[in-house]
Amino acid sequence: MPPKTDTRHFRSTLGPTIEATKVIRAKIKGKPKHLEAMEKCPFWGFYRPFHEGRINLKDMTNTQKGLELILNTFDDAKQVFKINGKEFEATPEQLAVILGLQRTNGVDKYDLKHPTHEVLAAQVVFRETYLKGAASPRRGRSAKNKKKRRGEIKKADILESLYATADDVTKLDDFVKLLVLWLCASIFLNSQNGFQLAEKFLSCVFAMDQVSWPDLIHSYLLEALQKAKKPIKEIKGCTIFILFWFAEITHFIGKIEGEQGQSKPRFARWNTKVLAKSITDLGMTSLGQDLPGSFIDPFDEDEQKLITPTEIHPAIESDEDLESTSTSAQER
Repeated sequence: MPPKTDTRHFRSTLGPTIEATKVIRAKIKGKPKHLEAMEKCPFWGFYRPFHEGRINLKDMTNTQKGLELILNTFDDAKQVFKINGKEFEATPEQLAVILGLQRTNGVDKYDLKHPTHEVLAAQVVFRETYLKGAASPRRGRSAKNKKKRRGEIKKADILESLYATADDVTKLDDFVKLLVLWLCASIFLNSQNGFQLAEKFLSCVFAMDQVSWPDLIHSYLLEALQKAKKPIKEIKGCTIFILFWFAEITHFIGKIEGEQGQSKPRFARWNTKVLAKSITDLGMTSLGQDLPGSFIDPFDEDEQKLITPTEIHPAIESDEDLESTSTSAQER
């Protein structure tokens, strides 16, 4: 008999990002300004170990079964994971530390308003230049399908444009935006089918310093968990965070040996293949015995800074102004 097809879809692998990073690293070699631009990006803390080659593909595979066991302990009414009668909450603060992202007092939802007409117009141009799948529906499609297509950004378009701007020293700002879009589409804010990113997140990328990314990523995942039907077999959002979070609060699953076991951000300390296998082999009941709930290592000074929201002061336009700008930009 042929093997059964795995119908679980958690979009939890870091493999595509690891492979894309290899290409990007080769393309920007000898282009220091690309690296400087990345280092100023809110996602540099997360992306840095990929760029430095510290994340290996062989260490970040086969997460589905172990992750499935954890996700199905989620209580959507209380918004906690129930393990052996105890309740554990996965928080934005923990996400910030595990993924190396700074919290801010910026928006934590995706209804971001742009500060200027020029920014919104630039977003339209960016979409038409780099994200052809989002901006140019094919002729002959129904109005319903055109509307749906305009609401999505294809991962393939993002990656193609990301590689192109990695070759171009005059497109540093666009390169960074595309890199952030790729990370959102692949890991942080992914769709259930894994092939596109909701176009509404483009606004967040254009004002990335005004967004509290750990809070946004956390709220997106929590919303998906609350809506998911049990048993959970597929879900959108940053599910890989839950796997690392569970490893931290159990204290029973070993980290990667040596110096990497103390890496920052914390996700780089774990081999997801080992994590998932340990969870599957030992079972949630065994791992849940006397579950500490606290992280293995207390937050250090740098991690405390990550969870303390930094101040930002964005200017906000009214919805009417934005609608007017969007209409005029699309007419040009």
